[in-house]
Amino acid sequence: MEIWGLPEDVKFAKYLLTYLYIHVDHELQYREREKKRNPWATVKAGIIGRKRDHLKKLDLAKENNSRFKTLPDPDQFFHAWGVFHVPPREVNVQSILGLNYEALDEIRFDCECYITFSAKRSAFRIQGDDSRKVEQAIDRIYNCFSEIAMRNRKPIKMNLVVPPHKASHTSEVSMTKHHGLNNMQVTIKRNNQGVLCRLVKSTVEYDETWPALRKQHQDANEAYLRKAVGQVLQDLYYNRGYAKFRIYFGTLLMFAYKRAKDERHKILEFFNMMHEAQASGEVIR
Repeated sequence: MEIWGLPEDVKFAKYLLTYLYIHVDHELQYREREKKRNPWATVKAGIIGRKRDHLKKLDLAKENNSRFKTLPDPDQFFHAWGVFHVPPREVNVQSILGLNYEALDEIRFDCECYITFSAKRSAFRIQGDDSRKVEQAIDRIYNCFSEIAMRNRKPIKMNLVVPPHKASHTSEVSMTKHHGLNNMQVTIKRNNQGVLCRLVKSTVEYDETWPALRKQHQDANEAYLRKAVGQVLQDLYYNRGYAKFRIYFGTLLMFAYKRAKDERHKILEFFNMMHEAQASGEVIR
């Protein structure tokens, strides 16, 4: 142990450490004496018949379960078979369930069946003598795979832009640090103030290219919404619980963004910035 500081502080620290050592040693000796002074006598009784039977059942169950962790005999006959196919593009099951798929041992023991994986067919093979238990094992493996697949899903995040039109020249986005929404974000650290994003009137007059640009943006928004709904439906296939669809309305604060000239972005510039991986923001409700 090394101590740095002024000489008088080092001396005082040594004194406290010595006192702490004496106190700990005294406490240990006191506990040892209390153990020897225990007034309750220790009865060295043998194991009763009920306890002996219980321990024997545990040993038999442990021995019986250990055989399900090994490969079955090729000549062994099974009354029930089952197969669960794992999409190879979804997840690498061996990297999550273990090299020998030991994460499925509890299913093996409870359902009393052999579970082996065929890498060639990307499928689990379930073999047992009870068809009901084999079906239960397949259902539990499906639950396990669905949970893994849902955890690997990334949240779908898309940004839609309101295209400009002749009645409203709001074709630019202002980004200002002066707002009253400090420390109201949930997913971003609170030490970041962020900038408030808001559509504002364009500094240029009406452009003849806006009608075509508006039609292009409207078609893109519809395509993005259809794509988002399609991805959600694909993810719901693996969801074994409840699902909720929510739409939040609020004010957008950007915490990682590309700086703009005069604190303003053109709509297309802002749209391209939102596609960058470094951009991050949150809708304050």
